[in-house]
Amino acid sequence: MYSRAIFYYIVFMFFAACTSTESGSDAGYDGFDTEAILSRAKKHLSSAPVTVTTFKATRSKGGKHDYYSEGRYWWPDPEHPDGPYIRKDGQSNPELFTAHRSAIKDFEDIVCDLTIATIIEGDKRYSEHILSHLNAWFVDSATYMNPSLLYAQAIKGIVDGRGIGMIDVIGLINVSNSIRVLEEKKFIDSEDLRGVKNWFGQFAEWATTHSHGMDEKNNNNNHSTWWGAQIASYGLVANDPDVMQVAIEQFKSQLQIQMDSIGRFPHELERTKPSHYTNYTLYAWTSYAELLSATSFDAWSYKTDKGGIAKAVEFGYQFFKDPEKWNYQTELEPTFNPAHSEFLFLAGIGLNRPEYMDVWKNDNPHKGSTESHLLIWKLLEE
Repeated sequence: MYSRAIFYYIVFMFFAACTSTESGSDAGYDGFDTEAILSRAKKHLSSAPVTVTTFKATRSKGGKHDYYSEGRYWWPDPEHPDGPYIRKDGQSNPELFTAHRSAIKDFEDIVCDLTIATIIEGDKRYSEHILSHLNAWFVDSATYMNPSLLYAQAIKGIVDGRGIGMIDVIGLINVSNSIRVLEEKKFIDSEDLRGVKNWFGQFAEWATTHSHGMDEKNNNNNHSTWWGAQIASYGLVANDPDVMQVAIEQFKSQLQIQMDSIGRFPHELERTKPSHYTNYTLYAWTSYAELLSATSFDAWSYKTDKGGIAKAVEFGYQFFKDPEKWNYQTELEPTFNPAHSEFLFLAGIGLNRPEYMDVWKNDNPHKGSTESHLLIWKLLEE
């Protein structure tokens, strides 16, 4: 097995070779299309920041600076069209308000693409444009988003907002990863990030004290894992050791609660789309573990009496190698769904398992903007 240091060296050498202008190749590092990333980044240079204040959410009880979304699996009741919505698990309602969620996604992609372009080309035009987007979202009084989620995942006729709305903004993990890379590599001055860091600190405080945040923390499924990953990510940007300790304790407690002795996550297997949610929770856990690798706590090696993350990853990995082994079929998901294979990339790094990376490379769902997201994880390990 490769040592961690040797593995990172190999990863770096592949990346350097594939991004060299002498290579003439359209493919970037080890399956990444860096030319496509650079092409998107150049287009982003002409994109003005678009935040939550751009879109009016008419059903929101909040103000223009408040993020708003509606529960994805909630629909009008055919028997009571004007009454409260009813739930249809796994079936997304296309008529819901999604503008703020889409804006977060676009923001994430823009920042990540521009970050990779900054590193590859060493051009501060990219990092300066990133800063304009960061300031628009987190600092500028006219356009910033409140560091809270009081009105996320609302349900018509039932609730104005819910704690599970935190999962809407997990893309901010990739934004915060980009901030850390750009600061560490001196492309953005720490003083210029003061307001941005303050926003993340305020958001982490809200998430660890408000009832919505506590609801999400104690969901005991992938929501609680993503809660912890977000807390770790935002605590790293805000440089808050108390927040990081909360994230470490959440990792320990939730692994004990959620994973069984075989490496499965039973709550996710009970869903209408069990392979989708199994891969999704593994993406959360591997993101979480890799974030905590920036602390003295070794999340990748940590074990409960049932085992550790390595066991869970191995459970998921087997079905990517042989989908026929999957025996948790449902009506909405009759075969194994390879979505969210990103956990294989992160586990390949965190567990020094190149074979995970090999399977991930041959899987197509990671193409597109996700490439820049994952390259940033690698940059954090250099």
